[in-house]
Amino acid sequence: VSAALEAAIHGVPALAVSLSNHTANDPADYAEAARIATVVAGYLLKNDLPPLTILNLNVPQGKVKGLRITRQGIRIYRDEIERDGEMVRIVGEPPTGRLDELGTDLWAINTGYASLTPIHLDLTAHQFLADLAAWDIEF
Repeated sequence: VSAALEAAIHGVPALAVSLSNHTANDPADYAEAARIATVVAGYLLKNDLPPLTILNLNVPQGKVKGLRITRQGIRIYRDEIERDGEMVRIVGEPPTGRLDELGTDLWAINTGYASLTPIHLDLTAHQFLADLAAWDIEF
C-alpha cells in the first residue's frame, strides 16, 4: 500500500494487491490474485481516480466468490522481529480484527470475496477536528 500511495503522490494511478495466504510459496498460489488484479488494473486504466487516492485489492486464498467494494477494516498487528545472522524477518501472531464487520475488507476476505477499497492519503480524523478544537489548548 505504501508504494501505491507514493505513486499517487506523483500523480500515477496505483493499485496495491495482496493475497491473504501468507504462506504461499508456489507461483501457482498467486494465479487467481494475478488474474483478478489484471482485470481491476484494466478498469483503473480506463477510469480516473481522485487525486491522492489508490485502490487496494485483497484476494482470499482458494475459490473467490466475487468482488466486493469495501471500506477498510481495522487490523491490529503485533509483529515480532526474528534475527538469524544477517537475515531479519517479521514473525508473530496473525493480525486481529473484526472479521464480521459487514462492508469491510476483512469481512469480504473472511467470506471468500476479493475486496477493493479506495484509500486516500489524507489520514486526518475529520470527525474529531471540532472536538479537538474544543480542548482549547493554550501554551
